[in-house]
Amino acid sequence: MRCLRVRRWMGAYLDGELGVHRRRGLEEHVAACAACAAELEAQRRVLTAAAGALVEIPAPPGFHERVREGIEAEADRSRSGRPAGIPHLSSFIPRRTSFVLRALGVAAIFAFLAVTLHVAWIDHSYSHLQLLLLGQPNLAWYGPA
Repeated sequence: MRCLRVRRWMGAYLDGELGVHRRRGLEEHVAACAACAAELEAQRRVLTAAAGALVEIPAPPGFHERVREGIEAEADRSRSGRPAGIPHLSSFIPRRTSFVLRALGVAAIFAFLAVTLHVAWIDHSYSHLQLLLLGQPNLAWYGPA
């Protein structure tokens, strides 16, 4: 087993989260590698010091009940088919209004396309008219080069 992989697994090893196979491989490597053994011991000392510095702070009254109620409410929402914590847009907009908004959106898109195509057609027609009347297009019309 390589040192890089062993060092990546040291935190999980100290927390007791490694499987039997990886734990055994890490222990064999640490027994043979002095650098990894020193690193493991340093991490163990840091965890021990941090655990000794922790102070237990009691939760305020009613905290556990509020958390439990919140979890139950999220579970109810997830069972109803909606993602937990994210209300659907339809819950804010009545059904009839939603249809009207969609129709207005489609109409706005068509109006934008019509105006854009009309302006492009006029600009194209005007440049052809200049070419016919003047013999050459007026390049100043198109802005600075």
